[in-house]
Amino acid sequence: MRNDEWRLLDLKLSSYAAGTPMASTLLTLKAEEKDPQHFGSRHFRAAVGLLFYYNDPEKELDLDFCRQESIEIGRRDTGGSPYWADPRPP
Repeated sequence: MRNDEWRLLDLKLSSYAAGTPMASTLLTLKAEEKDPQHFGSRHFRAAVGLLFYYNDPEKELDLDFCRQESIEIGRRDTGGSPYWADPRPP
């Protein structure tokens, strides 16, 4: 692959948890300069509320609502604000 080429990774995943190992692997390969340039688009079949390392789930989310609505809770090992990923169109 040439240095100016990009590849699209259109990942349709069953859940956030299913995609976490792949995302971590791609980030590691990129950091080690073993992976070509790519743009990743991840799609989840279920809604997910994503928290980062230092976020307190009890303070950031309505956990009872998430359980009632089968909303997955995901965590990442980076910083930032929580965000929402929803498979439904806006």
